[in-house]
Amino acid sequence: MDIVNVLIGLLALLLLAMIFFAGLAVRDLFRCGECGSWSTRAVESERIDYAEDVGGILQIDPFCIKVRQQVCNHCGNIMRQDVVEVRRAP
Repeated sequence: MDIVNVLIGLLALLLLAMIFFAGLAVRDLFRCGECGSWSTRAVESERIDYAEDVGGILQIDPFCIKVRQQVCNHCGNIMRQDVVEVRRAP
């Protein structure tokens, strides 16, 4: 009976450690690699870019690209950039 209680206690400690370190890993995604600041903001921007068509035809077409960036409040470093939407420019 004592061995079972010890094993249950060790399993509970292991579970708590996994939850704690998983939380730290998620928080590290939003920590700036340059200055170490935890303070970030999300910025959305839209720009017109030009890309080549595929299929052997070299034609330059304008595309409207909407981008969401995670930016450090302290140093302005762009930590993450995701493309939200791509559509043909009018």
